[in-house]
Amino acid sequence: MIIKKNEREIKEKHDGYVVYDYKLGSLHTGLNVYEIKGRMPSKNYMITRKYDRVFLVLSGTGISYVDSIARSVQEGDVVLVSTGAKFYFEGDMTIAGLKK
Repeated sequence: MIIKKNEREIKEKHDGYVVYDYKLGSLHTGLNVYEIKGRMPSKNYMITRKYDRVFLVLSGTGISYVDSIARSVQEGDVVLVSTGAKFYFEGDMTIAGLKK
């Protein structure tokens, strides 16, 4: 299966970030690409309640906050967010997020 960039859908659009959804044909697996220019989410944090999340920094630099621990990230870095963790991102970067 190949999903072309022009086949992706805008899932969310906010001040500071856009989320693109790549439909993988499964209810249990998904891929989102986040274009961040500021903070994502704009306020507070996200919590992954049902599954671990893996994020790959595709381009740019920023900071990941996972359970209040701040880490600098750049192109090629991977951020693992365990089930139940609170997290958010800040920076000027594009990241891919896989869930399963």
